[in-house]
Amino acid sequence: MGVGNSDLRVILRLRRSGVLPEKFSVADVGAQQLSNDVLRRPRIMAALGKAFGVPPRNFGTTSRAGKDLPPDAPYARHFWDWLGCPYIAIDIDGSPQSIPLDLNFDEVPEEHRGRYHLVMNLGTTEHVANQNQAMKIIHDLTAVGG
Repeated sequence: MGVGNSDLRVILRLRRSGVLPEKFSVADVGAQQLSNDVLRRPRIMAALGKAFGVPPRNFGTTSRAGKDLPPDAPYARHFWDWLGCPYIAIDIDGSPQSIPLDLNFDEVPEEHRGRYHLVMNLGTTEHVANQNQAMKIIHDLTAVGG
């Protein structure tokens, strides 16, 4: 799936409205990549940089047509690092720098319980058979007030 412009517009609205502070912690359920629509339209990145008080950054472009992610699309981790937000990804597939958890069976490691102000699920749990456990993992990752 990947992080798209519509996802970034929601984050921008939450930041501008004060719901999200300048720096907050993020957990991704599934190690997401920046989608083609983000890479092709840098205007949203410029607005996010301004809202979060960071200098502009180019995450690259893609020549690949369509909505499919190119294999070399940048991981969302680079985006969150740019904004200065501590970040983790949960993914069973061994994605770089992710915490390997099976959303069907595993529990959140103690050091990650209740630590994340924003927990994102951008198209991962639809592939999980045990929806109760997947939602429990999202709950257990989320900080009070997150």
